[in-house]
Amino acid sequence: MSPIGRTMIDVRKVIASGFAGIKKEIGERIAECPPTAPRRDERIRFWKAAAEVCDGMIRFGARYAEEARRLAAAEGSAERRKELLAIAGICDRVPAHPARTFREAIQSCWFTQLVALSEHGGEGPAPGRLDQYLYPFYQSDLEAGRITPPEAQELLDLYFLKGNETPKPRPSSSFIKFGRSGNINVNNHITIGGVDRNGCDATNDLSYMLLESQAHIHLPRPQTSIRIHSQSPPDLVDKAVRVNSLGGGLPQ
Repeated sequence: MSPIGRTMIDVRKVIASGFAGIKKEIGERIAECPPTAPRRDERIRFWKAAAEVCDGMIRFGARYAEEARRLAAAEGSAERRKELLAIAGICDRVPAHPARTFREAIQSCWFTQLVALSEHGGEGPAPGRLDQYLYPFYQSDLEAGRITPPEAQELLDLYFLKGNETPKPRPSSSFIKFGRSGNINVNNHITIGGVDRNGCDATNDLSYMLLESQAHIHLPRPQTSIRIHSQSPPDLVDKAVRVNSLGGGLPQ
């Protein structure tokens, strides 16, 4: 049995820096660590291991880009070939480098979740407050005409679908204890709404769109929860209640 692994992933840092940027920061930490620092050898070993993880993440994205180009070369449909080449371009960029667009940001987030799941085998590598992390990219893409609200909604819906494609390997003996219902899917918890660091309401367009994805997909994963406070917009609370009333207990 693998660990529960309720991990809160700092996807904001990955989106902002990319793993090449994180590796650069690691190199700076190693260079700046004085010879007399407590547990210096242990720290250096940890940082070098983390740098190897960064290399692995960069290669992970590159392999998806290679596969997308391989599929594009064999694709008969010009429209689908164009889509595959666009996917390859996104995977060339992330998770190695900082995301520049909404599509790149959501792809970088998913890659990070997927590898965290593969690495520790736990049940809960959570991206957390996606409406906060992804909103600046959504806003800038809208202003630049790179995306429309329906296109962004579709990407979020597809992200919700992907959340149901990550079963957890378990030995057959576990079914004696837990049964076969609901215990093999990995939780990837999304938090919607709440307040910012200044205590102001943090609701934005993506808060509503993530609830809409829950209504569209209507599957157990990803788990969603909504933070309610005294200044929460009544429309957000109303939408959360209406989505929850569809059944399934989400958002929590």
